[in-house]
Amino acid sequence: MENFKIYRRHDLDCPFFAEGMKSSDIKKCECPLWVYGSGDGKPIRKSLGTRKAKRALEKLVKLQREPPAAAGPLAMALDKARDAYLEDCRSRNLAAESIRNYSSHLKPLVDFFPGAHVRALTTASITDFRTARPYGTAPASTRLGLIVLRTFLRFCLDRNWIAEEPTAKMKLPRADSKTTLPHSDEEVNRMLDACDRLKCSKADHRTRQRARALTLVFLYSGLRISDAVKLERDAV
Repeated sequence: MENFKIYRRHDLDCPFFAEGMKSSDIKKCECPLWVYGSGDGKPIRKSLGTRKAKRALEKLVKLQREPPAAAGPLAMALDKARDAYLEDCRSRNLAAESIRNYSSHLKPLVDFFPGAHVRALTTASITDFRTARPYGTAPASTRLGLIVLRTFLRFCLDRNWIAEEPTAKMKLPRADSKTTLPHSDEEVNRMLDACDRLKCSKADHRTRQRARALTLVFLYSGLRISDAVKLERDAV
């Protein structure tokens, strides 16, 4: 215990407060107990979370037995980190479409820094990556790309693969959303008319009916194509 010393930080109403904010005589009063010293070459000053001397000594012994903290972020290749993040998304049962979206947004990052480790990413290098516009020039695409990147890097931060999150101070680009207006009656009639005029080598009538039904599902449900084609009859 030669590297640590227990002391009391006196409360304002403690009679020994006037003598100073700390006292090495831990038997003087019942004020909170703290410890200071050096562990693994690093200064330590922290509360022991107790006012009892016996409990403080027990906590100090436990503190000295703790393994030394890691020297820094663990070395993790960027492509391996990306794969681990996507696997974590699958384990959380996220939608397959969402996982494909994350994968497509993270692929440019891995390609832009071939063979790099996650800890090599900095705010400056991420800025260069954004300047290259790997997601396209549309503000909405750039904004979504940065959001996915932030989520991925926070995942890496939680696993000690990076010391800090390099996009934390980067501002999202402004994306003015445009209201999607409904189709006019004329446009709807033209789409349905096109379905009725479809020609195929076999079962033309059946094909036209399916096309018309699918178009009506799009118009009245707002479903995506991938969701509409998988729609079960009993869900209607």
